[in-house]
Amino acid sequence: MRPDPLIGKTVGPYRVQERIGCGGFANVYLAVHLGLKTRVALKVFHAHLAEEPQFVRRFSIEAQTAARLRHPNIVRVFDTGEHQGVPYIAMDFVDGESLASLLSKRKRLDPAAAVSIALQIASALDYAHAQGVIHRDVKPSNILLDRESRAYLTDFGIAKTMQSTRLTRSGTSIGTPEYMSPEQASGHPVDHRTDVYSLGVVLYEMICGQPPFQGDTAASVILKVVTEVPPAQPLRSCLPPQAADAILRALNKNPAQRFGSAVEMVRAVQSGLGQRVPVPKPRHGKTPPAAKGPQHPWPTLIGGIIGGLSFVLAAALLVGRGCQTSPSGQPTTVVPAGSGPVTLAPTSTTAPNGAAPTAPPAATKPSPTPSPSATPTPGTATATPSGTPALPGKPTAQAPCGMQAFVL
Repeated sequence: MRPDPLIGKTVGPYRVQERIGCGGFANVYLAVHLGLKTRVALKVFHAHLAEEPQFVRRFSIEAQTAARLRHPNIVRVFDTGEHQGVPYIAMDFVDGESLASLLSKRKRLDPAAAVSIALQIASALDYAHAQGVIHRDVKPSNILLDRESRAYLTDFGIAKTMQSTRLTRSGTSIGTPEYMSPEQASGHPVDHRTDVYSLGVVLYEMICGQPPFQGDTAASVILKVVTEVPPAQPLRSCLPPQAADAILRALNKNPAQRFGSAVEMVRAVQSGLGQRVPVPKPRHGKTPPAAKGPQHPWPTLIGGIIGGLSFVLAAALLVGRGCQTSPSGQPTTVVPAGSGPVTLAPTSTTAPNGAAPTAPPAATKPSPTPSPSATPTPGTATATPSGTPALPGKPTAQAPCGMQAFVL
């Protein structure tokens, strides 16, 4: 294989060390910030994209949108730039692998493990939706897992950027048909429920070993997505009826018949399982607060009065004692009891080749127990290259192109 010309070179303030992913639109590298000496995942787009003015403009807008998202289960984008006229994105590096890479080796996951991953991604999606951001490309290769089974969603806005260009003229498919909602596959306007559908497909695949619709060509898959009913039997053979029905509802052709939020969908599946699902604690950051609906003014007013009195009283006590202060610790995160590693289902045959996505993070924030509604609040996330999450009995394996194949 021809040596990569960027290895050992400096791209902006980053020294490129090795390529950890590759795809139709970009290569992903492990790099080190020259000043801070921190590891980052550097996604460098292919040179021909620089010839698409619409892509360059759109890329800048979408990168800024992604950079504003702060959630423990979203890969943090913190820098963009150009190298010899070619755009790049710097993201947190996550030491682990993609869900696609994991499924290519394990094929299926234990239902509780699948729900644990889905809950974390659902929390990230609901948070993004509350900010007015739709992912549009939720799939296993865009879900990264660290060594403690924490899940991170990456590539926000990239799909929309790609779709805004004329890149399809080269015959390259934009998006992944198996995970597209019927409305997206048909070219109709989409809202947050397109992400609920895609996460439902990912959950279906984690449990059944393959997505509900497959075909020899993208066109044949899209036709099935738009016209056929998802096969229920594979789900019903693995799950209790209530859990299977919840996933099938998420895959309804009519967005109005799906769940209103991603967390609501996954919670319904969890309820159908009739068991508690452990979710890994975030390393840092706090659980984003659940979005709340309209409230009566009295509780807020009374709470404000009590809070104000508490502040005055605390200030008086501090003055009396000499005002000693101490640095604040990390915020407390509430997670469900029984948090622990996820259990995989017994390995059957090797799953079809699932290109591992992979891009970024290092300092990372995993997912808290998502609340059934959208939720904002900061939290650093991360993307991932090589290695494997801490899941029992799972061998480590290198993915193509160094660590993982990154497919856009």
